[in-house]
Amino acid sequence: MAVDLPTVVVVDEAPKSARSLATLRDAEARALGAWHAATGLRAVDLPEPAPITFIPVDADRPLRLARIERALHEARGVLDLGDAKIVGETRARLAVAYAEARAHPEDPEAPFLVGELLRTLARAEDLAGDAEGARALRARAEVLDGGRRIGLSEGGPLDAPAAATSPFVLTLLDAPTAVVPFVDGERREGALSLVAGEHHLRLVAADGRTLAAQWFFSGSAGLTLRLGSPRVACSATDLAPALEKLSTDAHASFAIACSAWLRVARRSTSITAPPPAASIEIQVCSAHDCGAPAVWSTVPLSPPPPRPESKSIFRSGWTWAAIGAAAVVGGTLTAWRLGAFDRDEPPPPTWRWEGAK
Repeated sequence: MAVDLPTVVVVDEAPKSARSLATLRDAEARALGAWHAATGLRAVDLPEPAPITFIPVDADRPLRLARIERALHEARGVLDLGDAKIVGETRARLAVAYAEARAHPEDPEAPFLVGELLRTLARAEDLAGDAEGARALRARAEVLDGGRRIGLSEGGPLDAPAAATSPFVLTLLDAPTAVVPFVDGERREGALSLVAGEHHLRLVAADGRTLAAQWFFSGSAGLTLRLGSPRVACSATDLAPALEKLSTDAHASFAIACSAWLRVARRSTSITAPPPAASIEIQVCSAHDCGAPAVWSTVPLSPPPPRPESKSIFRSGWTWAAIGAAAVVGGTLTAWRLGAFDRDEPPPPTWRWEGAK
């Protein structure tokens, strides 16, 4: 059974560029086919990158945001009255709005809405007499949205001390080239440093569509997300570091993710009368190096030389005509000697005497 190897074609005039098998000339393709028949390894085009899925736009988003904002507005009005008898009902409405906001992390407003709901729930806990629970809720809100100045009617510390941060590594697998991360509602590129606790992440493509969104905890060293389907890393982009090194040194070492691939280099040859000669250089490569180059060529096939004209007398038609005539003459002479042409002589007369009567 043949083994398929993702293949990159390199041309002489652009050694760093990757091209498909379709760029090979007919004679070069025949040379590659002969190599396949001899080795059992088959060249195939580089795989296409896996499609990236996007989170679709939610048609209910405007109504959802309006419901959450209304729940916050009504709760603040009730809590400003300071009536502990209606705390339970207010807390229940806020819990419903909190669950709805958390269920849609793809909304750009999600981290800010959840932070405000946590602060408003903290006011309800203060009014209910649970100061410890109120402090925990405010601390969660502070970590999530970075904090804001607290109003006089909201309670709690007016200026909370800045919390310590620690490095956080965000790793994206199978992601398109341009991805912008938004952490807690703010665009964050490069190295991250976050306060320990729950945060919000939204990944946005170059065209503004949302690739992924979720809540996460920064207690660990980092977060790894896969945005596309797992695939063999053998695209032209994946092979670029190896091709750049191989363009100057055919025996260079490198480190890429593609475990097995094929490098076909087109060699310059003189184009003569059809069919043209062709020569290609083939290297079987791994994730770290390539094997010795093997040169496979096709040579123009010359037409067979014409057969020399025969000088034998038996090739001439006149010879056979003369032979036929000689045969006729010889046969006629033989028949004449044998008397085939002699006439029969009449018998001599005979005499018979008869006496007189």
